[in-house]
Amino acid sequence: MLRYIRTRVLAMVPVLVGMSILVFVTMRLIPGDAAVVFLGTKPTPEAIAAFREKAGLDQPMYVQYVDWIGRLVRGDLGLSLTTGTNIGHELSTRLPITAELTLLSMLVAVVVAVPLGILAAIKHNTAVDLGLTGLGMIGLSLPNFWLGTLLAFLFAIKVQWFPPGGYVPFGEDPVGNLKAMTLPAISLGLVSASVIMRMTRSSMLEVVRQDFVRTARAKGLREGVITRRHMLKSALIPVVTVIGMEFGYIFGGAFLVEAVFYLPGVATYALLAVNQRDYPVLQTVVLLVTLVFMLVNLLVDVLYTYLDPRLRVA
Repeated sequence: MLRYIRTRVLAMVPVLVGMSILVFVTMRLIPGDAAVVFLGTKPTPEAIAAFREKAGLDQPMYVQYVDWIGRLVRGDLGLSLTTGTNIGHELSTRLPITAELTLLSMLVAVVVAVPLGILAAIKHNTAVDLGLTGLGMIGLSLPNFWLGTLLAFLFAIKVQWFPPGGYVPFGEDPVGNLKAMTLPAISLGLVSASVIMRMTRSSMLEVVRQDFVRTARAKGLREGVITRRHMLKSALIPVVTVIGMEFGYIFGGAFLVEAVFYLPGVATYALLAVNQRDYPVLQTVVLLVTLVFMLVNLLVDVLYTYLDPRLRVA
């Protein structure tokens, strides 16, 4: 297992290098000039030239890339073009917020989706199954930022059960932290729950037709025992894959939800960087999201070996 993990980690290096080149070039293709955005609508040519020289934007693109990647390898994430603040320091304060939102959203998604998916499979072709399938289709069609806006209007403005936005560190006020994160987590989690629920239902229906399930029923085992001990473990393998993918999507796709609820996370930081053409910030955030995706995929593959002993032998 350790050898497999080591091989997978080494395989991440060329992917990250390729992504860094793609991100670096793509950022330069975004319309607009960081110097003009920073200096205002009518900057003088001298001011633009001075800004570009200070930021290193007057150098050839390959020189800028080598300088940026060299600092990254040394652990220096650089400075923001517009604010001059250290990107590493900013991410260290914002990353825990986005990570907490991602984990809470996945908790909501899994707690809602897996039981409902199992129930829909057990009640196949009944009113319960049709109703849950319909809810899943509705959830798939709802944009998470629209759902977040609706939840904020209903539960933060109308009934005032939760704050409309902002962030409170868990260490300062655990209750206030959970109240602030509840609506954003539900906004992201329910949309992902629709995907996970449909996969859980489909996977469970596939397992129901297997010979070992018929054998377990022939032995006289109760349906609850068959579902928990026999069907669920086999059905979880594709479900874990989808959960891993949704984890990455939530982490990388929390931009609009963080903006709706005024959460100062990584996504909000990236949105500000897009508006300000802050190339170093955007490049670093995209690479961070790519790395999270790959690490989650590695974790999912490792979990496979515990869900299916045949893969462990292979």
